[in-house]
Amino acid sequence: MYQPSPFGEEFATVRGDCPVRYSYILNSFSDENGIANVDGLNILDFGCAEGYFGLSFLKDGAKSCTFVDHDEGCLKVIYDLAVKHEYSSQVKVYPSIKLGEIFNVVLCLDLWSEPKVPQLEDFCKVADILFISTSGNGDSKSPKLKAECDLYYGKVTKVHCGYENRVIYRCEDNK
Repeated sequence: MYQPSPFGEEFATVRGDCPVRYSYILNSFSDENGIANVDGLNILDFGCAEGYFGLSFLKDGAKSCTFVDHDEGCLKVIYDLAVKHEYSSQVKVYPSIKLGEIFNVVLCLDLWSEPKVPQLEDFCKVADILFISTSGNGDSKSPKLKAECDLYYGKVTKVHCGYENRVIYRCEDNK
């Protein structure tokens, strides 16, 4: 189940499709020539687990990433990897967060409908662009998530539907 990663053998993902899902997310930042640019972006990876997505954004040029997960062991691994790969000045790790700071990109992947996840309305207030996905069995949850996204964002695009039918939406143009 664990897959190799661009961060070396010490970094593995829980879900085998993280590299594929990240490539879909990254490609949504591509220009007309197909070149993705995330330089200078401020990222919030909410429910980050092992931090694959946030660390990948940093590797690809993001300015900073705030990682939030209730598992402090995961946060320690993320911070250790950040130190090893010289991202420590760009990384903040927290077991919880009060939403207030504005982020260019908020990732809330595989958490939507989980009890501790802030309401979508709260993310809308702090995210220029929100990537959000269903937590398993995406086919049944996707229409409700899409409808909620449409309430708060002017543009909602389906980016990918992969592992266990988890649907990823890119939401932008806050209402």
